[in-house]
Amino acid sequence: MYKIVIMGSGNVAEHLLKAFSKSNNSEIVQLYSRNSISGLKLADLFNIEFTSDIEKLKSADLYLISIIDSAISEVSSKLKFKNKLVAHTSGATSIDAIDKKNKQSVFYPLQTFTKGEEIDFSEIPICLETRNYKDCDT
Repeated sequence: MYKIVIMGSGNVAEHLLKAFSKSNNSEIVQLYSRNSISGLKLADLFNIEFTSDIEKLKSADLYLISIIDSAISEVSSKLKFKNKLVAHTSGATSIDAIDKKNKQSVFYPLQTFTKGEEIDFSEIPICLETRNYKDCDT
């Protein structure tokens, strides 16, 4: 069982929470958002732990950064841990936006996400990019 922390509380984060909540291979251990109002609302909806304090992130196998593109580098650089798999979900942002102290990756669903629209992730191509091929196994 893979432990996942979702970082963000917008439209894409919500769809990812729905998808990973249905998976038998993963467990969402925490939701982080700089926006406490939308973050708490989303965490309550999925009954998961919430924090707006980046210093209080739980240990996980994957940290999925699903925030506005311009903030990815800043948030990634504030992560206190090292050598963890950290992915962003932006198709328009380089893998280099993830701080090099961690395993850099991109997890990009080739899909437009519309609020309130149900999405079947089994039918969506997912683009994965990593610096190390072995990280794709995670």
